[in-house]
Amino acid sequence: DEFKRQAHRLFSSKQGSALADLFMRYKPVSIPLPPDTKELLDELIFMHSKCQFALKSGRFKEAFESRTKSIQILLPSGGNGLLSNATTFLVPLLKKFLLQFRDISIETDKAEGDQESDHYKQQFQGFLQRLYSNVLMDDQRNYVCMAIFTIGMQCAHKMNNMTVVNRWTLPERDYDLKDRVTARYWKGVGEFNKNQWHAAVDELSFVFAAIPPRLVGLRRCVLWRLVPARLSVMLQQPRAVGTPRLFGDYQLEQLGELSAAVTRGDVGGFERNLAQHEELYVAAEVYLPLAKLRPLVYRSLVRRAAPSIQRANGNGPRVPLLQLLVVARAVGWAVDSDELEAVLRGLIRAGHVRGRIDSDRGDLVLRKGAFGRARDGAGQGLTRPAWT
Repeated sequence: DEFKRQAHRLFSSKQGSALADLFMRYKPVSIPLPPDTKELLDELIFMHSKCQFALKSGRFKEAFESRTKSIQILLPSGGNGLLSNATTFLVPLLKKFLLQFRDISIETDKAEGDQESDHYKQQFQGFLQRLYSNVLMDDQRNYVCMAIFTIGMQCAHKMNNMTVVNRWTLPERDYDLKDRVTARYWKGVGEFNKNQWHAAVDELSFVFAAIPPRLVGLRRCVLWRLVPARLSVMLQQPRAVGTPRLFGDYQLEQLGELSAAVTRGDVGGFERNLAQHEELYVAAEVYLPLAKLRPLVYRSLVRRAAPSIQRANGNGPRVPLLQLLVVARAVGWAVDSDELEAVLRGLIRAGHVRGRIDSDRGDLVLRKGAFGRARDGAGQGLTRPAWT
């Protein structure tokens, strides 16, 4: 552990000579180092230095090749490399190399221009896929799979291409809790980006519960995606997802206001919130998923307004569209009759509202149980006590 801390500090502060000296002086106690360790370490340090020098000089293609070779020294496709059961302390270094390799591939494509705009990114993704496949089939080295898995998920998210990593499976091992939390967080992000809300809620709920409450920043990062995901799967809510105290603790008051607007059917409040905090939501990479909640806002409005209109008209199944239009405009929804009818037809087609439109009489005719039951624990809310 002390070695890891020193190596991370020296690497982060870019003290290459001191890091090399630390490698050469370190000797694991339990497992003897392979006889060719010194030679491989010398080669690794040389390739890393070559890569860093090429980056500073703006020679991205050369840096790409040097980083490829340095990772292959750690984990060659065939035979033994520098990373083994005796040198597990090098796993954090592998993670750093892979993350930098991703950035190098992006910068190399930019430097090469528009003709091969994704060439090096595709090469990097193919390299990562081959690396994971080789290690996965090697019982002596598959303990590295978790590191490659989490880095692969991060890289795929940044490159907006989850196709390859979504097929990866982890070998059966006893992983540390922190590794499982990291892996499930990135899996949850992947499911969130694919609009697979139920799977995203499962993964991110586990992550939120496993993170200690004192790590406010990490929990806040999870909530940015967990709240919209829960809103998307909970079509019927007696209260907003999340309490004011929860959002206040994690400085997410804007998201709390939007959550309340969704469940109240406050179309005007929802649109104002999106417009006022657009930059914040874009920076958190949740703007588009939040905008996709509009149908649920419309549904909440109809669910709240319809019973009152029905009671005023004798408790029949019909809801006059003109009366519903008055309510919609009263809550700040700038809508006309044609648009309202189109929205209602869309909600009916999507199964969010059970009923039909009677165009001849201008009514929304609701069926019994028109708004269904809550799903996936809807109604339990996202309360602070249940999540701490």
